[in-house]
Amino acid sequence: KDFGLVWKRMGNNESSQSTSHRDEDDTQQVIVGEEDEERRLSYWEMAKYGYGELVNAIIRPPRAEYENEQLGPEYFEWHGRCFVRNDIELINNRGQRLACSHWCPVIEEGRNMSSTPRPCLIYMHGNASARIEAISQLTLCLSLGMTLFAFD
Repeated sequence: KDFGLVWKRMGNNESSQSTSHRDEDDTQQVIVGEEDEERRLSYWEMAKYGYGELVNAIIRPPRAEYENEQLGPEYFEWHGRCFVRNDIELINNRGQRLACSHWCPVIEEGRNMSSTPRPCLIYMHGNASARIEAISQLTLCLSLGMTLFAFD
């Protein structure tokens, strides 16, 4: 199994791209560096690397992936009322892009805002999730006359 490890030497800015694989007897990993030198990892180093990967799986799990089509149709009817999903992108002060969706009722042809303000639930998903998780709250919010806003 190829793990694609990156090793950084402490105390200086040098880093080398390495890959790992199992040797013939399948007992220890072998690291192949830039200079094609092979070095066997000790069991302690393998355990330390495995622990680091486990911690990262909890602290920084992979992001949930989905397609915009899974957020549902842009225009839809529910209990005789028409609603719209507006997808927008916000950029924060650090230049990071936030993908957002806002579900709200359609009041007039071509408009999605009414003259009276509506309460809005801002849904903030959990770790390793995505705005698609907000769909489970959509029917409750819309039935209460609220709008729903979710972001990644």
